[in-house]
Parts: sequence; structure tokens; C-alpha cells
Amino acid sequence: MSEIITITQSWIKDFIIKETICPFASVPFIQDKIHYIVSQEQSVPEQLQQCLSICMQMHSDHSITTAFFILDNTECDFVELLDLKESCSILLGDYNLDLEFQLVAFHPNFIFEGCNSTDPINETNRSPYPMIHILRESDVTQAVAIYGDITSLLENNKITTKRLFGK
Repeated sequence: MSEIITITQSWIKDFIIKETICPFASVPFIQDKIHYIVSQEQSVPEQLQQCLSICMQMHSDHSITTAFFILDNTECDFVELLDLKESCSILLGDYNLDLEFQLVAFHPNFIFEGCNSTDPINETNRSPYPMIHILRESDVTQAVAIYGDITSLLENNKITTKRLFGK
């Protein structure tokens, strides 16, 4: 499991932060406030319960600013991960946590809706393992307020991913 976390941390540091894919990632990474959970659970109900447990822990422990719920399941395809993320979102709503947390899917085969599978922009959400990033909504709101116009972020990511992965 520690190898999975190490690989995930390297991806965050060497791609997400280094290439400024997400300008908000460096602070919690440097401050070591990211919680990494590697799930070896295979059933969706167990994965849902584990994701809920992470959110409940974050709800009561504000020292954890963000978390990566990493699936140690190489069989989890992209559509299954999106379904899991959607089910997690619904479950958070059942516990009145949906306004507190935002979930973002990452997958080795991530494809943005409306994009071709070879479009370089997909690389922004292509991770070494299937995972769900759990963010505090208040932190996202604060980061956007500090960063300002986030539409430029998408344009910068398009330029960066085309440079790195374009043909």
C-alpha cells in the first residue's frame, strides 16, 4: 500500500504541482495535510462505506484538508469509477455532507465528456490509479477567490497538456 501512496504523491508533485495543473495543490501537499487512503475493498457497498467514513473523519477533523481515496483495484474501469463517485455523492447527500465536500474522479483512462480519448486535456485527470479526490467545498471556494478567474486555468491546462502529450 505504501508504494501506491508513494506513486500517487510523485504524480501530484511531478505533474499536478510541477506543471501547475492545479495551483491549489501545492499548499496542502507541502504542509502534509493530504490524507491518502488505499482501499482494497472490492465491493461497491464497502467502497461507499469507506468513502463515507473518510468524509465523516474529515468532517470532525479539520486538520485533514483534502483526501485521496485510492482504489487498489486495477479492474476498476473508468465508467465504474464515475458510477462510484456519483453513488458517493448521493450517499454524502443522505448524511447532509454533500455541501461540505466535493468529489473529483481521477483514473488512468480518464476521458472528459465530449472529448476524444486521445485529447491531451484528459491527462489532467489521468492518475496512476483509480481514485476519488475529496475536497472541502469551503477550501475550493477560498482557493478560487484567491486565484481569481479560473477559466484561464483550463486554457493553461490545455496548453500544458498539448505541450506534454500532444501529437
